[in-house]
Amino acid sequence: MTEQYFITSNYAAEDESEPHSWWWRGYSFSLAFDIEVDTLIAGMREGNKVYVALYEAVGENGEIPDKLLASAEITETGRRSYKTIPTQTLTADKNYIMAVGSESSSSLFYCVEYWNTYEMLESEDFLTAWYPPEDEEHTLQALVWDNGGGPEYIIGKEPDPTASGAVDARPEIGLNHPYVSRVGDIQYIETPNTKIEYPKANRVTVKSETAEWTSTEPGVSEDNIVERIVEIDEGGQKICRQVADKLLERWSRKNVSITGDIRLFVDLQFEEEAKIVIPDSMIDGYYPVQSIEHDVIDQVSTVKAGDIILDDNELLARILDEL
Repeated sequence: MTEQYFITSNYAAEDESEPHSWWWRGYSFSLAFDIEVDTLIAGMREGNKVYVALYEAVGENGEIPDKLLASAEITETGRRSYKTIPTQTLTADKNYIMAVGSESSSSLFYCVEYWNTYEMLESEDFLTAWYPPEDEEHTLQALVWDNGGGPEYIIGKEPDPTASGAVDARPEIGLNHPYVSRVGDIQYIETPNTKIEYPKANRVTVKSETAEWTSTEPGVSEDNIVERIVEIDEGGQKICRQVADKLLERWSRKNVSITGDIRLFVDLQFEEEAKIVIPDSMIDGYYPVQSIEHDVIDQVSTVKAGDIILDDNELLARILDEL
């Protein structure tokens, strides 16, 4: 699966505020679906050591760290350090906090001047909530906990919105998560299997013993014609024309078949148009659902969408059967 990095500075200006130490700072968030995380991201501007940590959270807005899931020390300077952690499964029914801190006033982490929460939530569709939000009451704030020790220190503590740095020190922090292909508002659990058939012809001639017909894609110059000739056992000009038109419609375009598992979704209907986005395969469009099978034990639905890709002989046989 393709690794996707979510970092607050994806939505922030390049200008930095003055980093603050002696405090823990971070953000609360919740998810639209379960993801796995194996990397935390932050940076030390100067000093000996800063920490980056991930917590389960409680509270009305998920602002109280409840359980330390993973943490990492950053001892090298640089805008971003990528720290591998034991893989954590974050679920849609809980709140989480990402935070950075240091135990020394001489160790400073990177901060950003501005972010746009609206753009962040729109761009990263795995997020359903982000706190503090971008509104008049919480303008440009981070959650802030008073300093006192390492990552375990702030567990169970409510943040202090009046603390020094609550408004002017918004840390640059992030995590990585596996890429999940999107089907409308549904999510493939893993990158689905895709089969792509590229255009084969822009002119098709169908011949029988008594007739023939040629269909050509409009607007194609003679220099760019790619013709395929198909023979059928019987049929007059009308049959030849119908077969040629159907073959041309199929062979003159790219055909895509997509198959994969989603979380159990019984409302998805056969032939419903589903929005599918798979960047690795350069797929981004609406495709009809060709089949869907539900597994109530494992709580998954196997969805096949797009085109039914057949070999040439089977495609021709199906067209003739339909006439």
